[in-house]
Formats: sequence, C-alpha cells, structure tokens
Amino acid sequence: MSMRAAIVEHFGGPETINIVSDLPKPIIETGKQILVRVAAAGVNPVDTYIREGQYAVLPTLPYTPGRDGAGIVEEVGEDVSHVKAGDRVYFLANHTGSAAEYCLTDKKGQRVLIHGASGGVGLAAVQMAASFGAVVVGTAGTKEGIELVKKNGARDVFNHRIHGYSAEMKKIYLDGFDLILEMAAHLNLATDLDLLARNGKVAVVGSRGEVTVSPRALMTKETSVYGNYSRWSP
Repeated sequence: MSMRAAIVEHFGGPETINIVSDLPKPIIETGKQILVRVAAAGVNPVDTYIREGQYAVLPTLPYTPGRDGAGIVEEVGEDVSHVKAGDRVYFLANHTGSAAEYCLTDKKGQRVLIHGASGGVGLAAVQMAASFGAVVVGTAGTKEGIELVKKNGARDVFNHRIHGYSAEMKKIYLDGFDLILEMAAHLNLATDLDLLARNGKVAVVGSRGEVTVSPRALMTKETSVYGNYSRWSP
C-alpha cells in the first residue's frame, strides 16, 4: 500500500521539497513499533536547518522531513501495551518523517545510567528504573558496591575509580543513554553530555562545585539538563 508524503532529495531551499503519492506505507518491523495515521505534522526551525544541510546531524537522502506530529494509532507491535489502535497520540523522535500520511515511531526500553548507584539514593533509583523495564547501568567504587547494584537490577556496573571507565561504557552503549542520574555534577556533567542519546536528559541531584560545559554538546543531540533539590514542600 502506498501513501502521500513530502520528500527531500537533495539539501537546499524550499524548492527541494516534493510531494509524492507512491511512497510505500511504513510497515511495523519490531514488537515495539507503532504505526500512526498522521493528522498534523510539526514544522520546526530545525527542519529548515536539516533541509538546507546546515545541521550537525543530517539524514540520508532522500528523506521525509518532520520530527514530531499527532494522529491516530493505526497498528501497534506485539510488545506495545501503553497505546492501542484508535488512540489519539502525539509523537516525537519518530523512525520515519511526520510529513506523510503515515509515520512509524517506537517505544524502546529506556537506557538509564545512575552514577553512585550503590548509595541510598542511587540504589533506590536502580530498583525503580529496573521495575519500569529500563536498561539500567550503574557506577560504584568498590567490588561490594558493584555486586550490590547488580543484585538490585543493573545490567552493567562500572567502577568509577578506574580511569577511562566512561570510554569503556561508551563502547558498549553506542547509542547513548536516555537518562542519566547525576550525583556529582562537578565531576561528571561534561562527560555525561557526551554519553547522552539524542533527546536524552541529565537529572542533577548532587554537585559540590562549578563545572564548565559546551552548550553545543546540548544542541547537537537536543539534550537537556535538569536539577532536583529533593526537599519537602509545605
């Protein structure tokens, strides 16, 4: 079955966008994918930068533009339980462009990195993230701490006292982390930004000093840093 969609065949101005009516309709290929019948597609400044070939990360040509949209769920993979056919949804970071009649997106298991995972806060975070089905990775500074974190649900635990541990982590988790829980931002924040996946987030819950980071590290992968003071509110 075919569909109508916008296609960009080479980088340049608005004239590079063509409407075609015979593009193959996306097909669900994994159990975690969702097929959406698009009702509205977002138009963002970044779409212009990408179309002009002036963005840090560019798609393979030809491509269908559109990074977000809204519509009706047409079909879901066998592992999807949070939405069903007929649901109205908003989607972001889609697998295929939203400037089309149909768009393929997915719900993957979140990859979560928890620094200081053997401490009280870190261990609770490991348990919670694992219970939600996340792929949990932790850091700890002792053999006993590493074993404790593994027993509470972490897939991998790295010794943060070993020089170069973050580089080893990056070799294994090539796509980066969707969320990083940071207990010592003054030591790790700059490295965290390099470890994030596209649209990933760092939640800072601890820091003992200032840190210098490059805003471009946030921009290129469209990542975010949040702070949490963890205090009681009246």
